[in-house]
Amino acid sequence: MTLILMRHATRDFSDNDALSAEGHRLAATLAQVLRNQNHIPTTIFSSPKSRTRATLRPLSEELGLEIKIDPRLDERDIHESAHSFAARVALYCEEATSNAELAASRTPGSTNEEVWLACSHLDWLELAVQTLESDENDFEKSEPWPPMSIRFYVFEDGIWKREQRKS
Repeated sequence: MTLILMRHATRDFSDNDALSAEGHRLAATLAQVLRNQNHIPTTIFSSPKSRTRATLRPLSEELGLEIKIDPRLDERDIHESAHSFAARVALYCEEATSNAELAASRTPGSTNEEVWLACSHLDWLELAVQTLESDENDFEKSEPWPPMSIRFYVFEDGIWKREQRKS
């Protein structure tokens, strides 16, 4: 299984929950970027925010896949405790890992692979990479997440292994 974590495209600062013109332009290139990486999603997850859904809409339309809205992917609410937020992020990461473990046990070496794409927000992504059991060191986990950042993780030997982006 492959897990693609990505941050939404550039937002419009006059409307915090919308994409800027540049954000829409970048979102329109997402399918091609993923094709270049040889990872086409089989399932697309989005936070409930409009800017994440707008980032994924061109990809969803091109692939004919529904965008699944998952509240666990939402940014931290001002009234949400740090503990509650961490638990919510951990639930999503645990589900992805359980799904990957199940897929690995069912079809070892299969080429018909599940690819989950999760589009979220800076705070969520920073915590998710700390939560996932991966082969990344602390420096790699702390790399910045500018808008439209994408990281690829492949589940192998019981751990998420980060793939470097192809040029």
